[in-house]
Amino acid sequence: FYTEGTTIWNKNHAVMSNGFGLNGNNSTTQTIIVPQPKHDSLFYVFSMDGASIGFSTDSALRYSVVNMKLAGGLGAVTSEKNVFLMRPTTEKISAVHHCNVVDIWIIAHQWNSDAFYVYLLSKNGLSDPIIINVGRVHNYAPGPSKGCFPGQMKASPNGANLAVGCWKASGGLIADGIPSIEIFDFDNASGMISNPIFISHPNGGYGIEFSPDNSKLYVSTLSGEVSIIKKLSQF
Repeated sequence: FYTEGTTIWNKNHAVMSNGFGLNGNNSTTQTIIVPQPKHDSLFYVFSMDGASIGFSTDSALRYSVVNMKLAGGLGAVTSEKNVFLMRPTTEKISAVHHCNVVDIWIIAHQWNSDAFYVYLLSKNGLSDPIIINVGRVHNYAPGPSKGCFPGQMKASPNGANLAVGCWKASGGLIADGIPSIEIFDFDNASGMISNPIFISHPNGGYGIEFSPDNSKLYVSTLSGEVSIIKKLSQF
């Protein structure tokens, strides 16, 4: 099954049973689907409001649970739908395995704050968040922009690092002195995030991905203006 943040479709490309009306947004940078550990049919869909919400206190992170044993194997969204987790949120979310290679860390970032919210998904469900204040405050950059609200967040395959792209939507330009890429150490045993490294990128970081061997970080830019050259950079 698949989703763009507001609707879930099954493998036949039909709307899944109870799969309409997710409180997400189809322009949100990231929406993720995560299998629940030790369950062969349960999946958590994490959805977030997009920047078009206007950065209000209504922008929230929520989850819905899909059970693939329902509807004759086509799956259905259960009664656990649009379960509230936190607000206000940016458009960033990532998932990475715990060091036990079974449980999964879910990492989100609060809007107008330097706080990461780190949840652990296990066979028993979703834990209360670990709240970690580190890195820059994700809020408006100077001028009429959506500084750091959009942009991806990704963990490295080995779970040792976390990278965050901070994109300023007004032309894609980040104001002088404001870092547009953040790289952190991530402890996949405790969920702790530390040791921020800031990188300024002329067009702002939007797409983020690590190489499979954890040695490189790839960053793409995005702009609403044709005058800005879209680039892919390797660090």
